[in-house]
Amino acid sequence: MRLLRWDRSGVVVTKKILFNHRSLFVFFHQFSLATEADRGRDSTVTAANLSLRESQNIRKLLGCNEEISLLKVSVDEKDYFISKTEILGSTSPIGRSTRCIKAFSPERNGLVLLKDSWRVLLPTLQPEHEIYKKLHDSHVTNIPEVYHGADIGDDDHHATQTKLWLDKAVNPLGLTLRTHRHYRIVLEYLTFTLEEFEVTREMIEIVRDASIAHEQAVSLAKVLHRDISNGNIMFKRDK
Repeated sequence: MRLLRWDRSGVVVTKKILFNHRSLFVFFHQFSLATEADRGRDSTVTAANLSLRESQNIRKLLGCNEEISLLKVSVDEKDYFISKTEILGSTSPIGRSTRCIKAFSPERNGLVLLKDSWRVLLPTLQPEHEIYKKLHDSHVTNIPEVYHGADIGDDDHHATQTKLWLDKAVNPLGLTLRTHRHYRIVLEYLTFTLEEFEVTREMIEIVRDASIAHEQAVSLAKVLHRDISNGNIMFKRDK
C-alpha cells in the first residue's frame, strides 16, 4: 500500500509499504496523536452558537430550514454565518477551489458574499481585496463594494506544502508547482448570475455594464481580468 498526502498544489505519495511494516503502525499512532488542524480540519469554520431568535432570523435571510445546521466562518477577527449546505467545495482535489457563499454578517446586519479560495502565492499577484481597492480608487464603475479580505489561519495549516517536497525530490523533468494560500474576501451581496436573467433586455444591460467595468479596469486601473465567464458576472435588481 501507499500513503497519499493531498493539498491544493498536488499530492505526495510514499513508496510501497507492507501491511506488516513497522512504519505503517508508527504512522497511524502519530496520526492518532495529531491535532485536528494537523489532520486537515479547518479551525476557522465551527458550529454556530446562537440563540433561538438569532438562529431563526439568520435562517430566514439565508433561506434554510431548521434541519440544516448553521456554521460560523471567520475572516481575521470577523465572524460570518452560513448554511452548512453552502460549504461544499470543488470536485477537483487541486487548484483554487473557489466558492462563492451566501453569508450573514452580524456587523452589517445583512447578507454578504463570502468568497473562499486558495489563491496562488506569487510576487506579481496581489490579493483580490487589494485589487478591488485599486479599482475603486480608480473610480471603476459597476463593481461590488468590498468589506474585508485576508489570508486565513497560519502558514503551516492554510498554505500548501507539496512544493516543499518537490524541491527535495529528484526532478529530472524540472517540474514546478505553485504554492496556494487559503484566502477569503467579503463582498457586497449580488443575488443573481448572468444565467438568471429574466428577459433579453436585462441580459444585454448586464453584459453592457460588465463590459464597461472591464474596459474601465484596463484603461483607468491597468487591471486585466482574464477570467470572464457567465458564472462570475453577477448582478442585483433595483427594488
